[in-house]
Amino acid sequence: MVRGGFGVAYDRINSDVTIQTITNPPNTFTPSLFFGRLTDISGLSGAGGALPPLAIFGADKNGNIPTVYSYSLGVQHNLGWGAVVDVSYVGNLARHLVRIMNLNAIPYGATFSRPAQDPTLYAGGVVPGVQPSLPAAYSQAGVNFTGVNALPNDFLRPYQGYGDIQFQSFDANSSYNGLQVNVTRRFTNNFTFGAAYTFSKTLTTANAVNEYTHPYNSRGYDYALANFDRTHVLVINYVYNLPKASRHLGNNLLTRGVLDNWQVSGVTQAVSGTPFELSLSGLGSQGKTLFGTPTTNGTGTLAGLQPRFVIVGDPRQKTNGLQINPNAFAVPGIGDTRAQSRFYLRNPGWINHDVSVFKNFPFSGEPSRYLQLRFEFFNLFNHTQFTGIQTGSVTITPGSPTPVFNVRPAGNTSVLGTFFGEYNATRDPRIVQLAVKMYF
Repeated sequence: MVRGGFGVAYDRINSDVTIQTITNPPNTFTPSLFFGRLTDISGLSGAGGALPPLAIFGADKNGNIPTVYSYSLGVQHNLGWGAVVDVSYVGNLARHLVRIMNLNAIPYGATFSRPAQDPTLYAGGVVPGVQPSLPAAYSQAGVNFTGVNALPNDFLRPYQGYGDIQFQSFDANSSYNGLQVNVTRRFTNNFTFGAAYTFSKTLTTANAVNEYTHPYNSRGYDYALANFDRTHVLVINYVYNLPKASRHLGNNLLTRGVLDNWQVSGVTQAVSGTPFELSLSGLGSQGKTLFGTPTTNGTGTLAGLQPRFVIVGDPRQKTNGLQINPNAFAVPGIGDTRAQSRFYLRNPGWINHDVSVFKNFPFSGEPSRYLQLRFEFFNLFNHTQFTGIQTGSVTITPGSPTPVFNVRPAGNTSVLGTFFGEYNATRDPRIVQLAVKMYF
């Protein structure tokens, strides 16, 4: 049997983001006063108050409704013995999805330019053509200023007088393509089972509606594996009513009570880990001296413009007990803002077995009424299932291509997960649950 389908669905626009536009001035603005005096409040009232640049929220008035196109094609075949296999291709494309960008982010290279320099920090109040004692790494990169003497951030924005302009655009995309294989056997001869395997890939511009994206080249910088993508997912379930062994051993009250009415069931899962990437968390306030735009760990004024590591090796190569290869990363050169690889690492996958054993004691003459003893085992084999890897902090020096990761020093005996590249989280160990249940 061959089956297929196609559908188009439309999504409602997320109001959690758009509703913020009601706070745009002059609708309302409520400043907060910290560590001041009550007499200072009067200075903020009316038109005479001086307020900092305001954050603005907006959305594309010509935006389209988010649309999802879904399609599938599958073949079903009877394998015999009550089993059926279903092999399908399943996919979808999403268009006009919402993404957030900061229209007033400070552009790359802004702090390297002469107009961006603060003249009060130079001799005579005059900005020279080249910063005195300019390090060689900057001159080699064709840059005349390091950015340390740049004006405050709000003087460098494209739209002066405003803070961040959080703009909601409707041009993000996502796609899903998957091979799905299902084998099922209906309950026959006291046995049933099902197995489902999925081999898939999910790509997206943004992983959440409130995730900042690149304001100038989102397709090149942001479109990548989704952080919830799982390449392989296998789930097996089964139920087996054990044969009544008492008929071979006298079929008396004792043997029936001990040997009959046993049931075993379980679920086995094997799942790939989700993708992730390392961030330049050690950048701190050095963004203006490395990329020419201020940053605090890639948020705020740099939202969507956060730089990424240059991949110079295989990050997945395990060395010296580390799950991440620290030698696979390099810091971009001064002013190098090219799009880099994303989501090149995977969190640990896991295999888990949950098994239940039931023993039923039917009441005489009432087969629908019985007492059930339940022995349930979660993570039956007590296998350690890691779920996370420590990425820690990194030390970065502008002009130096080599990042310094916080790896475990020789001889250090701190708990596993303290240093870079080590497993730092696990799923639950084996759990045994005992219960008694009565059906009546």
